Amino acid sequence: EGCIREVKWSPLVDHWIASAGEDALIKVWDIRKDSKPVLELEGHTNQIWRLSWSRAHADILASGSTDRRINIWSLRIPPDFLLCSQSEYFAGPVVGVQFSHTTPGQVYGLSEEGSVVSIMMTQSFLEPLITSRFKANDTREREIEKYVYLRDLSQAG
Repeated sequence: EGCIREVKWSPLVDHWIASAGEDALIKVWDIRKDSKPVLELEGHTNQIWRLSWSRAHADILASGSTDRRINIWSLRIPPDFLLCSQSEYFAGPVVGVQFSHTTPGQVYGLSEEGSVVSIMMTQSFLEPLITSRFKANDTREREIEKYVYLRDLSQAG
């Protein structure tokens, strides 16, 4: 319970909203469904101040908290959904989190004392999230699908 500090609409799925606040939980809502969240993400130890949805991957979002962490989440990997947690960069609360507008796998974090950190989600970081609609022996199609997910269209062609 407690005060909600942040609400963000998904830029890629128009019926998803994420909220976060003093209870250290991220709640993902599907506005087409009941008035209860469809997911609750636990991984912070203190109130969450900021959320940011990925502009490249509908299932990925980042959060910043007074626990001095940036967490990156994937809605594809239950039960924990947590991809990574970065805390070693900040001496104080994280007051800003934003996915890059130009680089699909890059997240920026801003701390209360003014330090800015860039976190890059590399190909090896994202590859376990790739699902395929093709059979294992359809290697070229699977390769193209991988590069499309990674937003490396120069390799997909």
